[in-house]
Amino acid sequence: MAKRGDYQKRWRQILLIRPYYRADGRTASKILYLDGSSDDLYCRCEQVVAELAQFFYTTISLAQKRASELLGESKERKVPILLHEDFCLVPLKFREEQQKNTGTIGYVVLRHVTEVEHHLSGVRIHFRNSREHFDIPQRRATVTKQLKRARLLHYNFQQEQRSLEQEEVKKSTKKQKKSDDRQQRLW
Repeated sequence: MAKRGDYQKRWRQILLIRPYYRADGRTASKILYLDGSSDDLYCRCEQVVAELAQFFYTTISLAQKRASELLGESKERKVPILLHEDFCLVPLKFREEQQKNTGTIGYVVLRHVTEVEHHLSGVRIHFRNSREHFDIPQRRATVTKQLKRARLLHYNFQQEQRSLEQEEVKKSTKKQKKSDDRQQRLW
């Protein structure tokens, strides 16, 4: 079992965070990395994501609220969670629920997903720069919709960042012009 927080240092290599049932029937989380290694954590996926959010100086609820705003949606549940420009977590159903409230939702990292294909009773997700793939019990249309929402969120975030940068450049240019005007008056 990995020490809590070790995965935060490896966030760029995370492919997915998924729930699974331990031998004692309790819920745990597995983090799969690009290199094929994994960490098992004896907590729910939501706790792992909450700790990652904290690492990026935010909370899940703030990230979900922001995502809803950027997507122009009113609901905040099951929206992709953008914690960093390169780290967008897409919520997907990873398993059937054996007991009530044991958690079925896991997350894939958007930038690593390359392909979604039909497979047995769900879909198989393939990842970039990795031989890893993962099968989940969800319809292809649902997974594709979630990935599209995540891409739109990422795009809207980038547009907003560019707009903010342009505003900063305008403010800086205006300040410099005022400073130059003052200098000329003094001469």
